[in-house]
Amino acid sequence: MTPKGFFLVFTGLVILTVSIILQKWFVSFLSIPLFLPVLLAIYQTPIDPSLLQVRREITPSTTFVGDTIRVKIAVKNLSGRDVLLELEEKLSINLKVDEKLPHVLIALKPHQEFAFVYALSSDLRGHFPVGPLEVWQLDPFLVTRRKVLEVPPETVGFLPRMHRVSYLKMPYARTTHMAGEVPSNTPGEGFEFQEVAEAHELTGKRINWKAVAKSRKPFVNTYRVEKSLECLVVLDVPSNRLLGKELTNVVVDKMVELTATLVNYLTKRGNRVSLLVTGSYRDWVRPGFGKRHMLRILHSLADVKCLEFKPLVDFSEVFQLTSPFLTKSGSLIFVVSAFTEPSGNGVLREAVSRGYTVVPIAINPFRIVEKYCKGEKKQVVSRLSEVWEKGIIGVIGSGRDLKIDFQLLRLVEAMLSAYA
Repeated sequence: MTPKGFFLVFTGLVILTVSIILQKWFVSFLSIPLFLPVLLAIYQTPIDPSLLQVRREITPSTTFVGDTIRVKIAVKNLSGRDVLLELEEKLSINLKVDEKLPHVLIALKPHQEFAFVYALSSDLRGHFPVGPLEVWQLDPFLVTRRKVLEVPPETVGFLPRMHRVSYLKMPYARTTHMAGEVPSNTPGEGFEFQEVAEAHELTGKRINWKAVAKSRKPFVNTYRVEKSLECLVVLDVPSNRLLGKELTNVVVDKMVELTATLVNYLTKRGNRVSLLVTGSYRDWVRPGFGKRHMLRILHSLADVKCLEFKPLVDFSEVFQLTSPFLTKSGSLIFVVSAFTEPSGNGVLREAVSRGYTVVPIAINPFRIVEKYCKGEKKQVVSRLSEVWEKGIIGVIGSGRDLKIDFQLLRLVEAMLSAYA
């Protein structure tokens, strides 16, 4: 029953009570106009749900943070009588409605169709439910309210933002071959013979002496460059013990954006990319190529968050068990971490000890959250940022034979400063 129905019943009962107390029975007749709509509404036959056609169209179902999603709801009355319907869409608290509210009251004639559109957006990445859509039938007096249909919820995804990177200097990596495959060196010349060409610079390994003897000119063998790399991106999610929940979420968002940018860059250049998430959140994605695989990784990154639990496992052991399934020995591994906790350092040491080419991408968490702090807290965070920058080289340089690409680190810091 609607609030109007409760008001009519309550007012009618008050009139009846007054007429009994005053023993003025003619006063009770004033309650008849109040009770009559309620009685008629109660005995109204509800519509058959099969005679209502309700559909929801979401375009697109996946977008990036800050963009909008268009939701269209259409209702058609297949019965032979007029119906009064109320449609209400239940939305997640993380979704914002930009235009019309998904709550309407409509009157449909026989075989009439009605549609309305609203837009959704979100400032947070992740997957959120849209729905359920509840369809209620009202009587002509707006006294009773019966649920006749419920459309199940659908999921929309908001992927992390990616920034444009024109060029990243890739370090040398040699991927050991599996059965039937040829090993590759990148960058540099490959191992698949291409042609004999006139040499501009003589190298002892590539000179074709037969061609030189015939033509009396320097000729060398050229080989097709293998541009595909086996890459594993490791994202170490920090816990909230150091900065608290709110500031840690800001750091995690920046780390996820950087990881998404890196995955996008590697995938667009034809590399075989896999993902491993460690720390206070754990997930992994098998290696693959192409746009569809990149979307699969972005969907995984969209759900990354800082969980409130104390890890009970050694993450170097986790990397030791999962790395053979995610990438080949000797592949290129990017470790995105703040290196303020043992998890990132353990993964780094284990990767180096197993012969991988490791590129540590150190994220300064204190610089990211500095602008969100005020007063003495800002001074403390600024001091911690200076200490972190002085000590991080010793932390990530503690691995055996670990080469740090300082050019890549400077590019990452510049990108974070530009988009902070």
